[in-house]
Amino acid sequence: MKKAIITLLVSTAAFAQSTSAKDALDALRGLNSAIDAGINLRDYTKRLADAKIVVDRFAADQPKDPQRAALEEIMRVYVLVGKAFAARAGAYENTTPLGEAVVADSKLESCEGVAAVVKQSKSNAHDVGIRLIARPQPLLQCAAAKLAEIK
Repeated sequence: MKKAIITLLVSTAAFAQSTSAKDALDALRGLNSAIDAGINLRDYTKRLADAKIVVDRFAADQPKDPQRAALEEIMRVYVLVGKAFAARAGAYENTTPLGEAVVADSKLESCEGVAAVVKQSKSNAHDVGIRLIARPQPLLQCAAAKLAEIK
């Protein structure tokens, strides 16, 4: 009887983890779908915040593992997209922080388009920021590609 209770508790915990991961993945996929359909800055900001809440809750309850890392990485890219959109709306007033975040994130090197922008800008954070604010598609493509890799 004791073994059955322990098995049930372990099974329930495993299900709760996979449900939470599914929720985080669904939130990211929903954000990606909204982008594909066309979305304005106000709606993107709201959807981004909603997705970040779900991903952050998932991450807070999970040990560091490849699944958690992948979901957090995708979320980071979508946050960078949000910063690019916000800077664009502010008439390019604040380009350097975006560029610094992109240049400093070594995981973005695996994204061809983003790596090309960094290389063209000679890793100059200000120039990277200007290029990605003017044309955030490399970041969007990066997030979408990373999202598609998750099964």
